[in-house]
Amino acid sequence: MQVGIYVPVSEIFPDVQPVLPAFTSLLRKLSLTDVLFWCARLNHVVTSCSNLTHEQKQAFGLRQFFSPVEIERLDRFCAAERRPPGCVTIFFRGQLFDLVRWAALFCDDHPDDGTTFEDPEKRRIFAQVCLIASDVWARRTYGDALSLEGGVDAARQRTLGPFRKGAEGSLTSSELSQDLGRGWRLFCEHMPRFDTGFEALFQSATGLSTEDHFVCWSGLITNYAKPTAEATIFSENTSAPKTAYPEIFALFLALESQSPLDLRSALWPAITRDEALAGATPHYDYRPLRERPILKSADGRMILVDPVFAADKCAIGPLFHVLPLADANRLFEIFGKAFEQYAGEVLERAFSGTPGLVSPLARTIEGRGAGGEQFEIDAALNYVNDLVLL
Repeated sequence: MQVGIYVPVSEIFPDVQPVLPAFTSLLRKLSLTDVLFWCARLNHVVTSCSNLTHEQKQAFGLRQFFSPVEIERLDRFCAAERRPPGCVTIFFRGQLFDLVRWAALFCDDHPDDGTTFEDPEKRRIFAQVCLIASDVWARRTYGDALSLEGGVDAARQRTLGPFRKGAEGSLTSSELSQDLGRGWRLFCEHMPRFDTGFEALFQSATGLSTEDHFVCWSGLITNYAKPTAEATIFSENTSAPKTAYPEIFALFLALESQSPLDLRSALWPAITRDEALAGATPHYDYRPLRERPILKSADGRMILVDPVFAADKCAIGPLFHVLPLADANRLFEIFGKAFEQYAGEVLERAFSGTPGLVSPLARTIEGRGAGGEQFEIDAALNYVNDLVLL
């Protein structure tokens, strides 16, 4: 796991302090959809699974938003910390999600939304709010959990949750094409073996077949979420007609997308700006972004917000589309069986054995212990001197 140094805003912008009034005041100067779309573009670069180094990913944002003078200040900060630039983090997933959250409430669309970041001053303000968002994220994630009050053992217990949330803020996506293939196997091959009614439930919930779901996600990630580039802005009005299934793709986009105002309502339910400034801040649940990971502007522009949530959608998305219409316990039981079958087939391919010899892999071993209790072993790998039980 990479350990990085995060840059305080005052190191690059000496006249800016990381306090909430300054943060929200700067946000009000920016156009809502432009901020959200740029957060998505940056997040795609820093979070996607790609062959870019950490330094190359950070350089993408630096070139867009920092002047030569500000980059020189960053270099001095790195030198003072005795760290090479490759260890310094300007942009990261957790920070950008916090910026999305606060921008959703405090920004409004300007009349020239879509081109506002052509103004160097707007880009400079965006750089400032990004760095303040790092501090906002750190306070929300760690709070006072890193203090030694109560002793080392108590501190260790306090930090377990924050460290886990901290790791979530720096996640890198898995390979989207692999997640897509895994989802296809799970829902188009294994789930029907255990529940013949799942397909009908999915179609009732979405208006799509599971095959439609995966075909549309395949088209989306192939064209608009390439791992070696920033996330591509595409148009709802032109992308669907170019496909072989325009009506299906349009329905898919409607199912998986939300507007900035929808996002505001989901992240800040019935909370005003004044209430948020006064401390009425709800728990930050990523669920609205996870459930609909595509943002849609008022004029039809669209962008994928997060590669990690896209990977979830590709691998297990159908399960959660069906959940509102199904018995949750039964649905997860069936999915568990399907996943066990899928994992077992992976093991069989990996440990197929040598022709003519006994295979080292055995699956679904049932029996009773010395006390008569029943047990089941999902799989066992027998290497004579070593035995691995799953």
